Amino acid sequence: MEIAGKAFLLVAYVVHVGDAARYGHYLSYIYHKNAWYRHDDLANPIVAEVGKAAEHKAREYAYYMLYIEESALANDYKLDII
Repeated sequence: MEIAGKAFLLVAYVVHVGDAARYGHYLSYIYHKNAWYRHDDLANPIVAEVGKAAEHKAREYAYYMLYIEESALANDYKLDII
């Protein structure tokens, strides 16, 4: 995604499953070392690799999305999330 000439990379998002915010369940999707992972505390295993298709789900179902500016990746930041 690009905003004001700066490129951003989607690194995490949250999805709500349920009929209302007060009821239901939240799932987290995290991008780590070129792969997407789902964190679901009701699943076994709690964390599972879900593949690139997870990024496409974000555009439809995301409740909260977290981006990082791509230029930050080129700097000396020691980002453990990417």
